[in-house]
Amino acid sequence: FWKQLIHKLPIFLKMSGVEGLAVGASRGHKVTKFERKAKQSRRAGRTSKRVKVIRSIIREVCGLNPFEKRMIDVLKVGAGNPDKKIYKIAKKKLGTHHRALRKREELKELYQQLKAKGM
Repeated sequence: FWKQLIHKLPIFLKMSGVEGLAVGASRGHKVTKFERKAKQSRRAGRTSKRVKVIRSIIREVCGLNPFEKRMIDVLKVGAGNPDKKIYKIAKKKLGTHHRALRKREELKELYQQLKAKGM
């Protein structure tokens, strides 16, 4: 009898409106959750607005790198598989698969813009 009563004690107390029980699923002292600010290290690697503007100005003033010009030429000619060829050029210069893919997409976008302008 007592064993059954002890197991049902949290239910009885919850029904009676008692908070901060020593037993049950939500046992312990009731506290408000402390909200922490997001760590600065969590946003590492993301480019800020300022850096984006600076990079776009540099791109405007300096133009393309020689290997980027070569990639654009390969796109213009379009012989064989230009996507694969420009990927290979980018991979050799940049070193990693993801960087090469990102560069390829960037230059394909740039080429589309150039074609739209009629250059």
